[in-house]
Amino acid sequence: PAVAAALLHPFERVHGVEILEGLYRTSLEVANTWETKGKEILEAAGQEMVTSIGFTHGDATDLEVCDWSDGDVLFANSTCFDDALMKKIAAQAVTLKKGAIFITFTKRLPSHHFEVLEHQMYQMSWGGATVYIQQKMTDSEVYVEDDASTGGSTADA
Repeated sequence: PAVAAALLHPFERVHGVEILEGLYRTSLEVANTWETKGKEILEAAGQEMVTSIGFTHGDATDLEVCDWSDGDVLFANSTCFDDALMKKIAAQAVTLKKGAIFITFTKRLPSHHFEVLEHQMYQMSWGGATVYIQQKMTDSEVYVEDDASTGGSTADA
């Protein structure tokens, strides 16, 4: 998804977080190909490569691994995420600025801070998945980590 995002829009930076070692290693290989061959292809087409791509190995819900609170467009391939993980992601997503876009598969963010702008079923390699495009409708808040049962709490920023 990170390289696809870089191909579709001239983001300044695209960053992926992979918890599985094998996917992380594959992501690094793809990023390396982007930096070499992608740059050549874009230059040959008269376009400038402006997007920097990076990856982190770890848990995206661990703020010490990756702080994504400054994101403009976020994506979670959440088809297999359980309710507790979706709640934790939603709780951390309150730190995003108003207007940020969060795209999820199969499950929407369980949060009143986000409005579903669009949702539609698409065929994926593993089967059908509903793609939810959601927008942050409230101002940024501070995420305060709580116990795993609540998924976190917030305070006004």
